[in-house]
Amino acid sequence: MPEWFSPMQTQYFLVTPVEVALAILATAFFAASLKLTGWFKKTASNVYIIISLLCFLDTILSYFIPAAGIIAIPALPFIMPYIIGINLLKRAGRPSGHP
Repeated sequence: MPEWFSPMQTQYFLVTPVEVALAILATAFFAASLKLTGWFKKTASNVYIIISLLCFLDTILSYFIPAAGIIAIPALPFIMPYIIGINLLKRAGRPSGHP
């Protein structure tokens, strides 16, 4: 193994949870902004925010407790923005006066 492999491996184990946690936190902020603008109802936005914050907590805990890291898989944090996007597309087809 080259000399740089061990330090890079340590950095990788630090960067992955941080990038996943930031993606999840950005999703929570995005749901909060949709709530403030009125594009999503209060209940739907709160559900997205709570789920995102629970995933954020799980990601942070996975760094300290490796068995807790289900959400640390990089594909999982992108499911929530995908679902938000589907709901936004559904809303785009409705007239503005309808909920």
